[in-house]
Amino acid sequence: MKKIKLFIIILICLFVVNVKADMGPPGIISHKVMVTNKNGAQCYINNEKGNKEKTKEIIPYKTNLEVFIDIDGSYINVTSVEKNEDGTYKYDCMVKYADVSAVNQNFNMNTNQVEKINTTKAIVLASGGINLRKGPSVTYSKLTTIPQYTVVTLTHNAGDHWYYTKYNGNSGWITGMSGYVGRESSNILYSNKAVKVYDSKGKNIGTIPANTPIEKYLVLDYDMNFRYQYYVIYNNIKGYVNDEMLIKLDTPGKIRLTKDYELVIGDGDSTKKFSKGREFEYTMIGATDYEFYIPEVKEVLTLSKSNYEYVKKANVSVKESGYLGEGLFGEKKEEKVEPVKPVNEEVEDPVIPEEENKGMSTKDIVIIGLLAGIFLALTSLVIIRLVNSKKKTVKEVDKKEEKINVVTDSEIERAREIIKREANISEPVIKREDVKLDEEINNIKTSDDE
Repeated sequence: MKKIKLFIIILICLFVVNVKADMGPPGIISHKVMVTNKNGAQCYINNEKGNKEKTKEIIPYKTNLEVFIDIDGSYINVTSVEKNEDGTYKYDCMVKYADVSAVNQNFNMNTNQVEKINTTKAIVLASGGINLRKGPSVTYSKLTTIPQYTVVTLTHNAGDHWYYTKYNGNSGWITGMSGYVGRESSNILYSNKAVKVYDSKGKNIGTIPANTPIEKYLVLDYDMNFRYQYYVIYNNIKGYVNDEMLIKLDTPGKIRLTKDYELVIGDGDSTKKFSKGREFEYTMIGATDYEFYIPEVKEVLTLSKSNYEYVKKANVSVKESGYLGEGLFGEKKEEKVEPVKPVNEEVEDPVIPEEENKGMSTKDIVIIGLLAGIFLALTSLVIIRLVNSKKKTVKEVDKKEEKINVVTDSEIERAREIIKREANISEPVIKREDVKLDEEINNIKTSDDE
């Protein structure tokens, strides 16, 4: 494993470094990207001198690729998603990161490649500020730029040198490469040797004496050339330190070797062997828990966890409080931003140049669909109202006709009274039978008289 890491480090050190606003780290979370340059993505390889040169291959526009490593601020290493029949990749080269974009711009935080870290204050050191991106790679879209000397809070880590933070209402990822961000630490640094301090251009500007505790400093991630580890303030000196510093202990501790150990001294000119069970007192430790400064041999033992056990674990010296925000590094006060509620957004398409995005996007289709739906709904509403209005008019006419044709009981009674009254006023009609009867009566009376 160490040989593989060493090989990767040597390989990376051969590359020419081109510092950008967010130079990509050597190791990132692998993800899919798409070629978004309409002219395709030119393939590059390293020649014998370590310089990048073009190949004959140009990866076509909208080709899906895999990204496993960011070379520097201009190039990333890509491979084709599918392999050839012989198991090789169709494409395996470097391309300019500006020619590609992450397929899924909504980076998923729920992955085992994202690690929650102790909440840490950090300050932006890059003169041009630092880009806040949607995901931990330069292939993700930029949300905003965080200005120089702004203090931010780091909560998660991904890949080798990407950190999750919030700024001005946006949540995203910033690169932690050396020269861009410095992280606060509560430990006290110490060195048993004199330490040289350099300015940003690599010029030696002073020396910190041996055995001097250093409290005011920022922890830096390695840059592509592994130049600097700390940004320190000592008396009137402000600059970068490359020498390895250790963490000072309050009291000495003790470890016991669980395996035989061989210590390489200097550049490997000599070695010292120590047998299993040997105990050592240590007075300083490295930033991780596998480096121990041993006063007895005046060297640092680098041990894996399987090579030692604690006999007595020492306490680490720490400062009472942090110093960011006190103006020591020219910083501005950290912005207090109300937490933004997470929004369940749909997966976005990769960022494709606008002039080339001739087809309608999913968002456009949804908007057009909504407008069409609203139009249809309004049209249906108008038609329904017209139909209902017509029905209402017809009903009203029918009711009027009904009202005209219907004769009420009172009207019938009234008609009867009029007929009866008119019948009483008019003279009775004499029928023929009545006339004949009178004549007979008169005749009888006349005969009697006679």
